[in-house]
Amino acid sequence: MKKYVLSDESGDIALFEQDNDSEFSIGGKAYLISDYDQYNNPTAKKLFAQVAVKWDGCSHFWFTGEDSENEEEPEKDSYYHVCGISDYFIFTRTMFFLYEIMVNHVGIDNISELNSYKKYKKLGLLDECTIDLYED
Repeated sequence: MKKYVLSDESGDIALFEQDNDSEFSIGGKAYLISDYDQYNNPTAKKLFAQVAVKWDGCSHFWFTGEDSENEEEPEKDSYYHVCGISDYFIFTRTMFFLYEIMVNHVGIDNISELNSYKKYKKLGLLDECTIDLYED
């Protein structure tokens, strides 16, 4: 399984565990993370969403909400609390992180939204971040 980690100067932000590896899309689970052990395994992570992102920008997010962590079969479209501008920033960064993984996976020449992608890149949401790949 491929694992992508988004980090900035303050530490790790998000983790994407890719479990679907088709030629023109990615799929898996995205987590917000706060800590790692010595083997690069998250020691604290919270499910952000199950996701699928395709070459044409069509994306599917199945949010289960922050109150569903202890449920055996969490319901989709559950409550999700975004509290203040820093949470909005993390939320937006995480979504763009997932799109960036798809672009790197399928190749920039294969996406259908190149002009929009370039405009979004100018926002600089990931400018001070790194994306690292770990494979099991």
